[in-house]
Amino acid sequence: MTAPGGEDTVRTVGSGWARARERGAAALDYLGITVVGALVVTGLTLLAPGTASSVVAAGQQAVCAVTTKLPGGSCPDLLQSPADLADDVGATGDPYVDRRWTRAEVTSGGLVFLGDSYGSGEGAKDYDPTTDQTGENSWWDDLWGRTPPPKNMCHRSGNAAFHQVSGDWFGGSSSTFASCSGARTRDYWEETQGNDESAQRDALDENTSLVVVSMGGNDMQFADVLMSCAPVGGGSVDDCVGHWMDPQDPDDPTSSRWEQNLLRVFGTEPGGGNLGEVYADIRARTGDNAHVVVVGYPLVFDPDYDGIVFSGEEADWMNERGVELNARLREAAEHHGFTFVDPTEAFAGHGVGSDDPWILTFGFWGDHRARPPESYHPTARGQQAIADLIDEHLRSLP
Repeated sequence: MTAPGGEDTVRTVGSGWARARERGAAALDYLGITVVGALVVTGLTLLAPGTASSVVAAGQQAVCAVTTKLPGGSCPDLLQSPADLADDVGATGDPYVDRRWTRAEVTSGGLVFLGDSYGSGEGAKDYDPTTDQTGENSWWDDLWGRTPPPKNMCHRSGNAAFHQVSGDWFGGSSSTFASCSGARTRDYWEETQGNDESAQRDALDENTSLVVVSMGGNDMQFADVLMSCAPVGGGSVDDCVGHWMDPQDPDDPTSSRWEQNLLRVFGTEPGGGNLGEVYADIRARTGDNAHVVVVGYPLVFDPDYDGIVFSGEEADWMNERGVELNARLREAAEHHGFTFVDPTEAFAGHGVGSDDPWILTFGFWGDHRARPPESYHPTARGQQAIADLIDEHLRSLP
């Protein structure tokens, strides 16, 4: 998209990663010194726990002399762990949580979409060609000895909610589409797994004024839950539920696969876990200048579903897990002062098995059917519904 009278400023993190690699050779001059400095700081901290904070502070100042010469380098990014970042941000807590945002503030800077396939538009078709590359050549390209393109299956759709929000509120400019199909919380911190993309957090800075996040479903292995309940191997609903809900340790009721996932993603206290660290870092990276909207997940199945791939009982159980996931996402978002948008009501009557589905089911042909990874994702109409919810929230601001 192009800003009025200007150049195209809608970008994806992939292009930023490519530019970073071009600058990589220069950065290597400083890498050895940086690593040594970081190791010295770590060693001193372990040897003198009572003086850890002062040692680390001094070490950071020393290493900064080197790291600030790196393109975009800074001590906090290179030395602080996600937990450290979360602790730092906690000091600003209440004023941010209680902040009353205005539309003018929220749309004054840049827009960034972060997260997974529900944000990227998996299933909504019309993918950006650079995010629909398997990393393999066709037989024709192999015949001519052509180098295959880098693998990137982020599947950023031209029908994703991002484009409507960007166009309606940011004039199609100052917008970064970093959401990537399959992304987990680790992809916020690191190069996206299996794709030629930088960490999603690199899309954020103090000029960002609105962040939209769809994240957590892959960390909860929700796609695995769906596929393990499919009766491909002659399984039953008892097998499916038991696999995820039965304790792996008879003496520990929290040892089920599902409970362990909840603990890892959300922690033992509100706002904790892997997702809490991401939320805290979003605030740190944006300097508390960004309004953050967390979008939940629509319930996949219509209440009256009783199909071939799953039984009605299995569909009900998976919808219950979706309700639980959204409740935890809401709690985490509100703890960090973010707004939670729940698509459950908007998708009512439009789940798999309904007369007008906005979510694709599994299949090889026919309307509203798709093979993985597109199956069980919103259609273009579903993405429009998500965009409408974000739009409704923004219009509610003073």
